[in-house]
Amino acid sequence: MPLSEFSNHDYELHNIKLMKPTETIPVGLKLTKQTDSCQYIMTGIVEQSQADLAGLKVDDWLIKIEDNDIRLKDLQDILENICQLFNDVGFINMLIARKKSSVDLSNPNLDKIRHITLKETSGLYFDSFISDTNDQIQIHFINNIQPISIAYQSGLRNNDRILTVNNIDVTKTSKEDLQFMILKNKSVKLTVINDSKYLESIENFKHNEIQKTLSSIIYETIDHRKLNDFNNILFIDDQGPVYLKHCIVKKESSYNALGFSLYYEDGFHIINNIENNFPGYNSGLRNHDIILFVNKKSIQKLLPNDLTMLIRSLVLTNKIIDLIILKKNDLQRYKNYQRKKSIDWNSILLNIYNEGSINNNDTRVVQQYQSMS
Repeated sequence: MPLSEFSNHDYELHNIKLMKPTETIPVGLKLTKQTDSCQYIMTGIVEQSQADLAGLKVDDWLIKIEDNDIRLKDLQDILENICQLFNDVGFINMLIARKKSSVDLSNPNLDKIRHITLKETSGLYFDSFISDTNDQIQIHFINNIQPISIAYQSGLRNNDRILTVNNIDVTKTSKEDLQFMILKNKSVKLTVINDSKYLESIENFKHNEIQKTLSSIIYETIDHRKLNDFNNILFIDDQGPVYLKHCIVKKESSYNALGFSLYYEDGFHIINNIENNFPGYNSGLRNHDIILFVNKKSIQKLLPNDLTMLIRSLVLTNKIIDLIILKKNDLQRYKNYQRKKSIDWNSILLNIYNEGSINNNDTRVVQQYQSMS
């Protein structure tokens, strides 16, 4: 979308000067790529951080860094560019787009029920909490909808409460089950209402979630690579080694979900929308991680719905989800190497599990690896 059209989509453009962090003032921002292409959104701002002092806000859309449009760049390249500018000049000039306004509480049609048909569920984000007055009622509300997304163009707005999905009442359905209902369909029909009764509760919930997120993200986006434990070598080519990461995810009693979603691209299943402090994040998963194996079995030939149902079944039976992960940045090298040479998965996986991440005495592991080849 050209800059001249942003105002037509309820956005204002702002120039922001972000200063280099110091020992006492962190950068304090979280930058997240949305499923809609070309959108890097500020999803967390720490109070009294450099980002806060510069005037950045949650939901700001990063457009340019030093007059360079970054909307088509990879997140890794953007973060490295930020680090380089901090080191070289001590500050960054950003151009961000910010929504002009939120819901008008004086709108007489605020509580009007609407029926929305989504041909695609990409760009549909929602969150959930239990009603203060009735612990059987789940408040599912639309969150972080971007104006150029399919969800926005279909008529959804932030804070819309979801009442039904495909004519099924979801007001007593858990967030995890609602995610499954939506993910298993390519298109969905929603009944929503911008319910004034719950608007204050929704805003309080979002504020509390942001505060929990910010407690763990001070400077994470700039030095995020330390959190990713890629230490198992898959292969070595003329550019150096390509690594794998081994993550074990288990549903925790305090959470109804694992805290991530998946999208399917070019035959690969990719982690997306990772939520801080949820089981997925705590196990080491990060956005753009590519899943190659689940519980020691290759899943590359599985369709998206099949993988979603597999993970769901493991969650419902309280079993661990054992994942072997590849960096998305290494995907092209991985595909090139696969075409030229066969990868000895038996040896590689044996090396990973012999490091003690799982039971080293399980003699069935070798047989399972042999059955995969």
